[in-house]
Amino acid sequence: MIVLVKPGSVHGVVEIPSSKSYTQRLFLLSSFLGVPLRLQDVGFSEDENVALDIARKVGARVTVKGSTVDIEPAFACPEEIDAIESGTSARLSIALLAGNRCRTKVFGRPGLLRRPFGELADFLSANGAELEFSHDAISVDGSNVNIARTIIPGNTSSQFVSAALLFLASAGGEHEELTVTGDIVSKSYIDITMDCLRMIGVSCGWKGRKIWVEKHVQHRSVLEVSVEPDFSSASFLYLLSLFKASGVVELRGLRGGSIQPDSAILEILDSCKARMLGETLIIDGPGHIKIRENVDIEQSPDLAPVLAVAGLFLHDGISIWGVSRLRHKESDRLIEIQRLVSAFGGNAILSGETLRIVPPAKVLNPGSLDFTDHRMIMAGIVAGIVSGYSVKHHNVERIAKSYPKFLQHLSMLGINFELLDH
Repeated sequence: MIVLVKPGSVHGVVEIPSSKSYTQRLFLLSSFLGVPLRLQDVGFSEDENVALDIARKVGARVTVKGSTVDIEPAFACPEEIDAIESGTSARLSIALLAGNRCRTKVFGRPGLLRRPFGELADFLSANGAELEFSHDAISVDGSNVNIARTIIPGNTSSQFVSAALLFLASAGGEHEELTVTGDIVSKSYIDITMDCLRMIGVSCGWKGRKIWVEKHVQHRSVLEVSVEPDFSSASFLYLLSLFKASGVVELRGLRGGSIQPDSAILEILDSCKARMLGETLIIDGPGHIKIRENVDIEQSPDLAPVLAVAGLFLHDGISIWGVSRLRHKESDRLIEIQRLVSAFGGNAILSGETLRIVPPAKVLNPGSLDFTDHRMIMAGIVAGIVSGYSVKHHNVERIAKSYPKFLQHLSMLGINFELLDH
């Protein structure tokens, strides 16, 4: 799918879609741990739909009405599931399958299976699960699971820690403790996992370097949850509005004090023209953008593409620290960010863990961009609009992985685009 996106001024109102960090976890916890769930305000990104399909595979009855999803669990070990390209669903499901003593094949696209699983596999193996990796699937055998070693590194992926918690919630006894070693990256995502566990009746909390988990309490009635909107998605429209707003922009539904790591965008990029009013982020027009001199993305790596675009158009650019984490996303985002910056005439200079974005003396028109990573495609579209050039963008259908209404929301804010055959 190729789309020609044209420059324009931005104003209007958008309802930000649901946080898929919450929805994926809640869909899986409901179906694997037997908690009837009604989830409201779901955005139905591809990653959310993957988690819903897994819920169906493990026996849940899933009913969708508008933006509301009802899950009636009836757990049974499946012969296979398909995580497609969702690293979150794959890792959390593997742990839950092992914790439920299942023997299941977990399929995924090649890009997913090339992503790291090592520390999670080691943790599960130390507790009696057997994992076998092939070119197209991960075979999980939890039939001999026995809680023996509850230690996992925290410095590779927060999803490994989250998966270990879900394993203990499904396989453990009355009380278990997980020790997290090393530096803890993206700790807020672990906190989101713990928030979801508490919602479905599992008590848990931090105790120094350990996380304690109490035995699951069965819900007799339906748990009703309204999902908070996604700051990762909002960050693209927020950045666009800071540069191009011609009138008032309202990004609705965002909650102050959110534990989502990407809510940090409001502190990293600040402007006298932006303010929170209740659950609405209001941008009154373009104004001086204040930015930290050095931005640490260790806890919020998904903000890197947005921040790189900001650096392209800010007078002093931007320095982003912690960029080695970008190599193991849906693409090697470190290389892809360098490619994006270069396409508009800027320089992306790597020095150890720091990527320095140097804006161009004159912004170039890239003409066409061909990223395949959903966040890089959205970053390229925002960069094109801010640059003032009409730019063709390839593979735009891949945006649906996280933000299926992205183009629709751009249109609601006054941006015009045209679907092309070639």
